[in-house]
Amino acid sequence: MTQQERLAAEPAMAEKIQAFDWGSTSMGPPSRWPWPLRSAVDALLASSMAQCLAWGPQMSTLYNDAFADLLRDPALRLGMGFNDIWQDAWSAIGPLAHRAYHGRSTLLEDFQVPLERDGAMQQRYFTLCNSPVRDEHGMVRGILVTVVDTTRRVLREQQLSQDVARLQAERDRQAAEAQRLWRLSPDMMLVLDDSGRVSAINPAFTQALGWRETDIVGQPLGCLAPPEQTRFQAQLLRLAPGAAPWELDALLRTRSGEFLHTRWKVERHPQKVHAWGQVVTVDAPQPRLPDGEPLARPGEAAHEQGVRTGSPTRHAAADDRMHALNNQLHVLVANLSLLERTATEPQLRYIRNAQQAARASVELATAAWAGEPVQGLTQAQGPAPARGSQRDSRALIDS
Repeated sequence: MTQQERLAAEPAMAEKIQAFDWGSTSMGPPSRWPWPLRSAVDALLASSMAQCLAWGPQMSTLYNDAFADLLRDPALRLGMGFNDIWQDAWSAIGPLAHRAYHGRSTLLEDFQVPLERDGAMQQRYFTLCNSPVRDEHGMVRGILVTVVDTTRRVLREQQLSQDVARLQAERDRQAAEAQRLWRLSPDMMLVLDDSGRVSAINPAFTQALGWRETDIVGQPLGCLAPPEQTRFQAQLLRLAPGAAPWELDALLRTRSGEFLHTRWKVERHPQKVHAWGQVVTVDAPQPRLPDGEPLARPGEAAHEQGVRTGSPTRHAAADDRMHALNNQLHVLVANLSLLERTATEPQLRYIRNAQQAARASVELATAAWAGEPVQGLTQAQGPAPARGSQRDSRALIDS
């Protein structure tokens, strides 16, 4: 089968190549083409990939149907110089084509090319592979260019990159907001590692308890609890990661050495524990009238009566001291309640006796503040320990 017969057997571009006046180019008529050129043209027309062949010193070009789909006027481009076809992109493609003419294959990946489709310009992306084509003497006479349309992949990667950038921007915004809340929150916040050691504390923690990050980070939070709170560290880590947050009351030591009653909401994650807390003041419940109107604070009625009659019952400073004493007694009651939760059976007797005595002291202080008689008030039950037994009961509580 002759070259013309083979060309006639192929559709579309083969017919156009056969009809083209190749004698007007440096390639000459197909009947005089050397066998390497004829073989290259046969392979090009049989390929389903977009390919074009530039031949001779003028780089005259022919191409297959797949490559023709990339051109605006494919019939008008046959025989044109390869540099004329890629005129708009020759600054990038030209050096690669010349390297191929010197015997070196080259690759240009994801090259952007504007193409007109349906009357509108579209940005398309292609990967071009340039391979030298040699004659029967081994001399490079042309280049075979294989073009792969990578537009879908490039656009997909661009969209993915934009999505990642958008997610990162949102993550950065949320992180900045979390840091702002961490700095400005009036609640104490802290982060513990999975062993219960402090990883971070917020400014509110320092303001409430006095401890700075350099003092407490790396230390177990339980070191701030009194010795009686033996289970405090374990309670912080008692739930499995992902469980619902739980609340926890604890006494914590301030940097100045006093203990404050704190209340925490704790949430555990796989490798850390987050906790939010406040310093709480334990006050006795305020009694109320049947219609919901609060009663006067103990002693307020008598004090106001004294003011109206011109003979105040006590000085304001004494009133403040009594109020402070009442609050401290309530703190004592609350702390005894905390001890009761973790006490062993032998310890409960002493703790409950102390609770009764503390509650009786609250009633006595309240009555004294209000100027009321003390008859009929609750008295602590149980024998007072002898002096020699105080050491034994203290040892029992500490055990």
